[in-house]
Amino acid sequence: MGQTISQTDFEALMTIKKINIIDVREEHEYHLGHIPNVLNIPLSRLSTSLDQFKQDETYYLVCQSGGRSQMACMMLAQLGINAINVQGGMMEWRGPIE
Repeated sequence: MGQTISQTDFEALMTIKKINIIDVREEHEYHLGHIPNVLNIPLSRLSTSLDQFKQDETYYLVCQSGGRSQMACMMLAQLGINAINVQGGMMEWRGPIE
């Protein structure tokens, strides 16, 4: 299943330190509203964007509900990249949106 973090813990973590957050939704979904200052790397282009990930970093992945980000986490984990799925995705996000 891979690593996951609850929406509550994710929001709390964001208030105490800067974390790497990747929105894996498609561009048109991202532009409809996303967490501020979050990088958009759609799941459909993840395999061609691996140069944007560092082995010694942790990444928190967000999609609409948690399904695509879970798939992205599994893909990255197979490559030795530490990725954590944000449960509930944007459907449960209660913070600011840009």
